[in-house]
Amino acid sequence: MKKLLSLLTLALILFSVSAFTQTQTDIVLKITLPATHSTRLLNGFVKKYGYTAQVPDPAKPGETIANPISRKDFAEQILETFILQSVEAGEKEEAAEKARREAATDVKSIKLRP
Repeated sequence: MKKLLSLLTLALILFSVSAFTQTQTDIVLKITLPATHSTRLLNGFVKKYGYTAQVPDPAKPGETIANPISRKDFAEQILETFILQSVEAGEKEEAAEKARREAATDVKSIKLRP
């Protein structure tokens, strides 16, 4: 259920993509959140993925400091991770299907009797 909600959240964000342009090698995704809801949408998204405004202070155990990663940067990191994990999963599926086809073809070529 959590994965479904995560994908629905991402789908909602991706549907609000206002520009998708491709140059020679770069793909640029620009996500525009409506000004009237941008804070709510960004806060909800980063909270879902574990963002906190305060993080443990590495110099003072037991104390906290302001998170050095902004909510916007955190959201971008989550989206980048999602894209890379999706590419990896897709490529693994393709490789597995190719291996299944090759194994099936190879097995069919085996002659058990002369």
